Amino acid sequence: MKRKKIALTFLFFLGLSTISNAQTPARPDIQHSSLEMDSILKQGEEYDLIKPLVGNWKVVQTIYSRDGKTVSQDTFKVQRKMVGNFLQEIMRPIVETANSFTRISYLNYNRTNLRWEYIVLDTRFPIMMFETSTTHQLTKDKSIHLYLDAFILPPFFGKEYAGMLTKEHRVITFKNNDTYIHEQYWTMPASKEFLAIKYVFTRQ
Repeated sequence: MKRKKIALTFLFFLGLSTISNAQTPARPDIQHSSLEMDSILKQGEEYDLIKPLVGNWKVVQTIYSRDGKTVSQDTFKVQRKMVGNFLQEIMRPIVETANSFTRISYLNYNRTNLRWEYIVLDTRFPIMMFETSTTHQLTKDKSIHLYLDAFILPPFFGKEYAGMLTKEHRVITFKNNDTYIHEQYWTMPASKEFLAIKYVFTRQ
């Protein structure tokens, strides 16, 4: 009888231990992140590239065909300012009319995942573009590479291409404090990557 009581007591405490273990998170570090707001909001050396871009600029936008020919070229005005950790850029026509477009973008460095991020909102083609880098590092020519796995192709190249799911690779090059370049490379289905749009920014 005594052995039976000992066995029952052992089973009782074993059951409590099993229940307790089941309720304990397997990865407590996931539940209790070490990130703090001061760390997230800190502007590191990446912002030595971003902050000098604040101000008024003009930009020449060139659209290319798949074979490298110029489709169109236009010049617009750009205003940039810091909004928290985001570089806000607002692009509009130099002479605004009732049908003028507004292109707003935000560039930032995300310290939580060590990646560059770029968001575009353009009234000419109202689909939000959210692009991210695969690494935090700059290339030797002070460029960052951002990627978008799929977006709907605008009707730039005719009805037969409009609406296709297309990949984008954006290269942002920090030439100097007065010159800044964006190059958008697109990859259409069953096609090679090509330079589709180039923006050359010059400080005013």
